[in-house]
Amino acid sequence: LSLSLSLSLSLSLSLSVEISTNQLSIIGSVFLTPFKQMVIPPPMYASKIDLPAPVSSVSFAPETYEIATLLSDQSIALFGPYSLKDQRPPFATAPALQSTISLANATKGRLRQLVWVSANTLLLAESLPGGNDNILEIRFPSSTPKSLDGAKLFRTLLELRVLRLFHNKNTNHVFVQLIDGSVLSYVTGKLTFLSLSFFMFIYLILLKYRRR
Repeated sequence: LSLSLSLSLSLSLSLSVEISTNQLSIIGSVFLTPFKQMVIPPPMYASKIDLPAPVSSVSFAPETYEIATLLSDQSIALFGPYSLKDQRPPFATAPALQSTISLANATKGRLRQLVWVSANTLLLAESLPGGNDNILEIRFPSSTPKSLDGAKLFRTLLELRVLRLFHNKNTNHVFVQLIDGSVLSYVTGKLTFLSLSFFMFIYLILLKYRRR
């Protein structure tokens, strides 16, 4: 098994006092830094989440800012929020593991990207052998996912590979950029794709961050 690791960054953008705006540095593992309290440039960090396998993708839950990690063994590890309520500098206490969900027997290909779109819904990019991808939507029966028992899986086949998934938490839309530069809008729960131009995609992202 050969793994290629690269640095990736993610922000929670939390407005809560107790749950800080966190930067996640992902280099096979997950490193956290509460940017409201300290500025530590990656690859340095304040706290580290220990995981049993290298990390493929990480996503924050809307509103609660729990952390979901997609691992290379095709499992998802769910952690509580990186709360600073009972911590003092250097904020080294990592979030607690809540559950681990194995997807190895439920997938048709390799899972590459993860987006936590609502309390009980995860969205993933699933790579198929033929050179294209599925958008895999997993809806759990409750807002505290613990296993696939009772969960519903929905797949939407794409003609090309997914380059990235971007979730707009204000509108609950997920934008899907394909490797040819085209952008689609995935409406959670409706399995509807709307064609967007690449420039409109960039405009919507800039507009989202300009309002913050």
